[in-house]
Amino acid sequence: MFLINMAEQKPESLKKRSRRRDGMSVRQAKHAARSNPPEIDPCPAGQTGGQYKPLTDPQIRQIYDTAIRILEELGMGESPAILTDRSLACGAYINDLGRLSFSRAMVEDILAG
Repeated sequence: MFLINMAEQKPESLKKRSRRRDGMSVRQAKHAARSNPPEIDPCPAGQTGGQYKPLTDPQIRQIYDTAIRILEELGMGESPAILTDRSLACGAYINDLGRLSFSRAMVEDILAG
């Protein structure tokens, strides 16, 4: 089996790297062109972050109150045994429907950290 050096197979004209007038190789010139910022900004800056508010404060409060009410009145059905045991130890209770429920005070204490 013969190993052929591919550089030896190329004609002399291809062995030299092409250079531009300024001395940069074609590859370096393309890299320099890509590194420059575009002449026209294709995506100008939009709104300042944190300014978009699709819900009003009363709407957010209503969602929060509803979530707390669901945890308190409806509770969780079919919760894993380990979750039920740990929750009951922390103050949760089993409601009339046999579901794991959390008092409003317990949920707010957990959220407060």
